[in-house]
Amino acid sequence: MGMHKYEISLIKKSLDFINLDFENCVLAELGNQRIRFSPFGSSKSYLSSLGVKHESFDWNGFDDVKVINLAIPYEDKKFIEKYNVVTNFGTSEHVYDQYWCFWNIDNLCSIGGMMIHNIPLKDNWSGHCDYWYNLDFFKNLSKIYEYNLVSLEIDSSRGPGKHSVSCILNKTKKNKHMTEEKFKICLIEIYKCIPVQLLL
Repeated sequence: MGMHKYEISLIKKSLDFINLDFENCVLAELGNQRIRFSPFGSSKSYLSSLGVKHESFDWNGFDDVKVINLAIPYEDKKFIEKYNVVTNFGTSEHVYDQYWCFWNIDNLCSIGGMMIHNIPLKDNWSGHCDYWYNLDFFKNLSKIYEYNLVSLEIDSSRGPGKHSVSCILNKTKKNKHMTEEKFKICLIEIYKCIPVQLLL
């Protein structure tokens, strides 16, 4: 997994939206990202150098991550609604239970905080992952959770065949977590090598 200058620009844009700087950013990162444009190695090292209070969540244990399985509910009260920025840069597409993955993202994000996604677009990143997304996925997600949809676009910065869906969401209030039944409207906008009718 890796972060490029584009992802850093998404973090900056999100912080500008809530009038914060890097020094006041408390960030939860899905996966232990690598920085592709600097000698820092891990994004934890790079973002910490900017003053960000950074924690990453993954199953692999690398780079001082909080070891969790994103496919099951994570309910440690020390981390619930703690972060004013939560990033999903190329992680959710590898998590086998999409409902719980996005539930966890919401659970980590503070009220008023930002959730930033940059994940594979349908018909791109062949062989890379288990799931692919389209723009309607995030339109539906924002309606169900009543998020403020700040930004939604196709990221083509990595060239042909490697386009992603880029989305910034603002969590406006404490929501009752959506049920798996309600999440089905999002599932039909996720692409996997199984018949869509199995998701209904």
